[in-house]
Amino acid sequence: MESKNHVIENLLKELDQSEEQYARNFQSHAETIDQLIVLHAKQLEELREAYVRDKKSLTLEALREEQRILSGAKYNEEHLQTINFQMQEDMKSWISVWKENHTLKSDEVRNNMLSVTDWVQHDSKSKLENLWKEFQDTLQEYINSTEDKRNQYAELKAQDELSSETISKQSKILTYFYELITRLKKQLASLKMLQKQKIDDLKAQHSYYGQYFFSLRNQLVYNKKFDEKQLSFLIVSSNEVIKELELLCEKGERILHLASVCRRMETEREKVLPFVTSPHTSTILSQVEQDHLETAYKEVPKEPLAKEVFNYMKLDNFWRRYNRAYLERAALSLHKETLILENQQLTRALQQYLATMAQGKHHSPLLGTSLSVARPVSTHIIREHINLMPNTGEEKEKCKRQPKVRPVTCIEANTSVAVRHMLRCGAFQT
Repeated sequence: MESKNHVIENLLKELDQSEEQYARNFQSHAETIDQLIVLHAKQLEELREAYVRDKKSLTLEALREEQRILSGAKYNEEHLQTINFQMQEDMKSWISVWKENHTLKSDEVRNNMLSVTDWVQHDSKSKLENLWKEFQDTLQEYINSTEDKRNQYAELKAQDELSSETISKQSKILTYFYELITRLKKQLASLKMLQKQKIDDLKAQHSYYGQYFFSLRNQLVYNKKFDEKQLSFLIVSSNEVIKELELLCEKGERILHLASVCRRMETEREKVLPFVTSPHTSTILSQVEQDHLETAYKEVPKEPLAKEVFNYMKLDNFWRRYNRAYLERAALSLHKETLILENQQLTRALQQYLATMAQGKHHSPLLGTSLSVARPVSTHIIREHINLMPNTGEEKEKCKRQPKVRPVTCIEANTSVAVRHMLRCGAFQT
């Protein structure tokens, strides 16, 4: 018993030393993280200053380039205006020269035409006099030769006048009938055009209604096929939704069953206060920062990811409780392995002690440092963190003797000794 008490005292001392060493390591780790944050902030400030310098240089270069382009454009514009003025002057001189040449050529052509016209008039006058003489001679011979025929013509002319009167009367009658036939033909043509127009309108209406009927029938067939596709798609989608909802119902029932099982495993303290308490923000933040934080929690964010997180903020207590239970499981699992190892070592030490007593040796066996197995530090920290009930007198005295350790949050759970041990063993994969 004295050996066991001695071993227990050594183990308790080593436990206290391990806790102190863990606290120092954690404090140094936090200081290193703060230094890294300051270093990254300095690097970000240097990068921002370099960006501002590059921006200013690029802006100045762009302004210089713009001035150079504007000056070049102004020079090119003046050059083009000079070329345009020179071309206009050349065009005016060329037009004046062309007009002078045209005037000279037109005068020369007019003079030539006048001379030709005079020669043609003189020649035509002589020919015309000769022809007139020939015409007079021919006319005299014609009168002499046709005197008898002219007398006969006078008699025939009198008869013709009588016939013409008769013909005029008959022509008036024919004209009346001709006009009557013309009016009737016009009426017939107008009636034919009206009937043709009506027939064309009826044909157009027939073709239009036929095309409209075919289009309606095609639309009806298309709508029927589309409705069948939509109905089949709706049936498939509804079946998939029903299957998905059944899976969700099964998952919900399984979750409720697991919750009821886990509820039976909870202690009275966990049933009274199920969620882990955290230090109030008033001990960390100022009043202005607390007001800003409350305003930010009430406002709905605009970004899609932030809005999705805002919609699920009510699950924070659930995940906090889940992480606490998971971390407690990891710590208990590691503590179980440690106790098994300690039990094996104590069994071997007891066997060695009994063997030594059987040999008659009176000195106490040296247990050495083989039994100095460190208990998991995170177990004590987690139990102190989740202890929501008031401490008794002994627990208060023990807390006064032990150094104060900062509670392990859910975010820092991955860095604890128990969780790292479970990660090495692959317990999280199951």
